[in-house]
Amino acid sequence: MEITKHIHAIRTPLGPMPNQFVYVYIVYGNEITVVDTGFNGSEKLIYEDIRSTGRDPSEIDLIILTHAHPDHIGSSKVIRDLTSCTVAAHSLDAPAIVNVDPMLLKSPAPGVPPMVSGPVPIGKFLNDGDSISLGRGLTLEVLHTPGHCQDRV
Repeated sequence: MEITKHIHAIRTPLGPMPNQFVYVYIVYGNEITVVDTGFNGSEKLIYEDIRSTGRDPSEIDLIILTHAHPDHIGSSKVIRDLTSCTVAAHSLDAPAIVNVDPMLLKSPAPGVPPMVSGPVPIGKFLNDGDSISLGRGLTLEVLHTPGHCQDRV
């Protein structure tokens, strides 16, 4: 779904329950930035949206992870492996992204893929107030909003 000319929101499935989803955002600047990546397997929907704009997934330059839950980091490794992009996250989330819980790497049920494609290194640490220039006049401002993740007080 196009929010603006430069920002698309993609509804990615949140488990087997109907009408449950998590959003992934794609920002089309000089390069492409993906904000969160959904569960493992969501990369297919991300690539489909990118191709629908006439661009290529290889243009993904940055993944921004808002927090370390599997429905937000799940496809990060697959995307990073394809693009060699930088992965950015807050330092408090880094341990859970770099050292993924082994249970998230196992299939939760026969025929169901693991929730997370694997660990990824953090190439850029984000802090409250940081600005990220994406070109084409686009700038993201980082707002640290702790509280949703149990490991962050």
